[in-house]
Amino acid sequence: MPAPIRIGLVGYGLGGRYFHAPLLASAPDCEFLGVVTTSPERRRQVAADLACPAFASLQELASAGADAVAISTPAATHVTLTQQALRLGLAVSCDKPFARTPTPPARPSSLPAARSPADGLPEPPLGLGLPDPARAARQRIAGRADRLRVAFERFRPDSGPPAAGGGTLLDFGSHLADQALVLAGPVSGVYAEMHYRSEPGGWMTTFSSR
Repeated sequence: MPAPIRIGLVGYGLGGRYFHAPLLASAPDCEFLGVVTTSPERRRQVAADLACPAFASLQELASAGADAVAISTPAATHVTLTQQALRLGLAVSCDKPFARTPTPPARPSSLPAARSPADGLPEPPLGLGLPDPARAARQRIAGRADRLRVAFERFRPDSGPPAAGGGTLLDFGSHLADQALVLAGPVSGVYAEMHYRSEPGGWMTTFSSR
């Protein structure tokens, strides 16, 4: 049996704490080493939630023997953190959107071209957004649907998450686009819209394809 992948997590906000960390900690082929965060509040949460340490930097994580890292931080930090992780020889799984522009400096020029994800290419965690009901839906609509609509619908009386990276449409919108492609395959056209409530923090994003 091959040795488990020794993996760490960068970021312990909503995505890191409630999605990435539980999945990494329970994955049978992974050894979850801990979380990279410098926030005192997040470090306390890691200590309370997990049986693993908090690291102050990617360098500390790499020195602990990590093979790979999952990055779950605000979009504006993705490119820089991915560059740092690749320089340390870590394989990278980075949240979408990977960058705020179509052609980011995603790879340091000093690094050789990677030949596959195993060589260290940054990979998006596509499987995290495809639970069993979505897999069943993909099987039912594959090759049959003329139009697909996916949406994030949010109603909260308090304020929503702050703008990060390219804003809500780029941040959550990239997940909607990914879901549409995974569920229905290549598209011939796209349409998206956002609706705002008058109260701060209320919004709905839709993304459809055909």
